[in-house]
Amino acid sequence: MPKTLPLVCPACHNSIVLQSTGQPFLNCGSPGCDSRYPIVGGVPILIQNWVDYARSERWIILRRHDLHPEIDALLDEPLGDEQPERIRRKNLATYMRSHFGEAPEELADLSRMLPQWVREWLPASAQVGLDAGCATGGFTAMLAERVHQAAGIDLHFERVHAAAQRVHNATFLVASAEEPPFKLESIGVILALNLIDSVFHPRLTLENLRDCLEPGGLLLLTTPFEYTTINAPRSEWLDGQALHAMLAADFDILDDRERLPWILPASDRHADIFFVRAIAARKRSTS
Repeated sequence: MPKTLPLVCPACHNSIVLQSTGQPFLNCGSPGCDSRYPIVGGVPILIQNWVDYARSERWIILRRHDLHPEIDALLDEPLGDEQPERIRRKNLATYMRSHFGEAPEELADLSRMLPQWVREWLPASAQVGLDAGCATGGFTAMLAERVHQAAGIDLHFERVHAAAQRVHNATFLVASAEEPPFKLESIGVILALNLIDSVFHPRLTLENLRDCLEPGGLLLLTTPFEYTTINAPRSEWLDGQALHAMLAADFDILDDRERLPWILPASDRHADIFFVRAIAARKRSTS
């Protein structure tokens, strides 16, 4: 774990999380806290309520990653199309294609538009950059080219693990974007790409990400507004007008694109196309 990454303990919020030598944990150094967070497959899991997370993710965390893809698919077949394991593996494969593969030839130009927009707005340099909701790490890799320390966080263990195996110049953590485990005003640029419609508390997520940004820091946010009541109650949903108003209270809006294509290729003959709202915003200084 890079010592320069400005992590804090998700439990007490007032100490840098330090790794104990020779132990597979990150330990909080704050007196009276003593929280520890496991490192599984090289991925630290910085979740305050570890017990609940482990209940829901244990079978994903413990699954094997050394099987040949054809054997893995063969073992997966008896589960049927609707089993959670098969659904999650399909989602993982889709994100891997989106981040590191090629879209169908007919959609190649469209598929480049979102990455090009992100690349155009990334600063030439910053100390720390965060990809909140990093999935399999494609945009984290892009971020790592511009900042001294890049980190990606996501709650899906298998996606974070895949990102850590693929991208070696960034740090990946299982952590919540709603409660990012970073010091206040410690991050120079935050990516929140297609995130706010997939978290339980979109408004709280934006507020906490804002607080992690240093004055003058850059937020790159996109969303297709694909909310569901499974993820968040309707009272939490932000439409385009509410999103712009919330950001404008603390940020200078540098760019606002109403419809930017986001391509998720499921296979060579199947791709899902979303049109996202894309906003680049710089956090205003309070002084």
